[in-house]
Amino acid sequence: MPFARNGEVDLYYEVHGEPKAPVLILVPGLAEQIGSVEFPEEQVRLFVDAGFRVVRVDCRDAGLSTSCDEAGRPDLDEIVTALSSGEVPVVPYTHGDMADDLLAVADDMGASGIHLVGASGGGLVVRWAA
Repeated sequence: MPFARNGEVDLYYEVHGEPKAPVLILVPGLAEQIGSVEFPEEQVRLFVDAGFRVVRVDCRDAGLSTSCDEAGRPDLDEIVTALSSGEVPVVPYTHGDMADDLLAVADDMGASGIHLVGASGGGLVVRWAA
């Protein structure tokens, strides 16, 4: 089982397709894991048949990747209060951290050029990574 590392976070991922094919990383919605409703095996096969090397990732806090439960869950009221007063809210991690996770997966694979597709909250992460 391949794992990439970003700081203290281990990120599980799986790869399908030919090693020399262009890399397509599929990023599920927040809290979803590999094999959930988003990006099922049938869709992965379609991308592989189209000539991609497909990577499915368990984002931090999901599936086999590192759980960040010890960091606690954000208090939305505190976040809104901080933002409305011009302060930076305290959160366990950001979409930017999760974007860095995707780049760590690409680095672990030795991929220099990648395509990114995100579903739901994964779309936000993909935007930051791009």
